[in-house]
Amino acid sequence: MCTALPIGEYAAVALLLWFGIRSIKSAWDLPSEIAGTQDEASELAEAEEFLKKTEVIMLSPCANELSLLFCESLTKPET
Repeated sequence: MCTALPIGEYAAVALLLWFGIRSIKSAWDLPSEIAGTQDEASELAEAEEFLKKTEVIMLSPCANELSLLFCESLTKPET
């Protein structure tokens, strides 16, 4: 069937809009308890604690092996 209107393309766009808006609406209507679970909160706290520990290690002047050698040579009295 040959028509002047591209009915297939209009149908495709209409269905894309219908299902796209429907999925966005269903995601929007999710309760906030499902969006942020307790596991995510504990994982976030664990990651923040790890970063704080890493920050302390990185800020200390004798953090790694090379700086240990350097700090050791600075603190040893020369004889």
